[in-house]
Amino acid sequence: MNKLVVGVVLLGAAAVTGCASQQQGRLYSMKDGRTSGVVLQNASGENGAISGSLPDGESCTGNFTTVAPDDASKLTDTSVIIGEAADTGVAMLSCGSNTVLKCTLARRPGEGFRYGACKDQQGTEYNMMF
Repeated sequence: MNKLVVGVVLLGAAAVTGCASQQQGRLYSMKDGRTSGVVLQNASGENGAISGSLPDGESCTGNFTTVAPDDASKLTDTSVIIGEAADTGVAMLSCGSNTVLKCTLARRPGEGFRYGACKDQQGTEYNMMF
């Protein structure tokens, strides 16, 4: 009986760990309020993949990595309030044939991301919420 309980607890812990590495969120167009979905792989890690779509349906893929807050503002040209104890990430996504999103992301250390802001090369702004 004890082995069964330990096995179930370990299986449950593995399932929680697996879910924690993938994080789903929403991308909000600040221009017209439309939304779409995004998914981060390895969301609590230092880097990983990100995929989803723009609100108009264009498919997007890219990567994120954690960086110092000063570096994030230089790389993405977005304004995200980053607390002193927060991890900062940047993401670059290629969408459809002509759109590139540069995003700044914020999270508590060791956790998944909470929010972010993106801008494409035409200046269209988006917010991300997780």
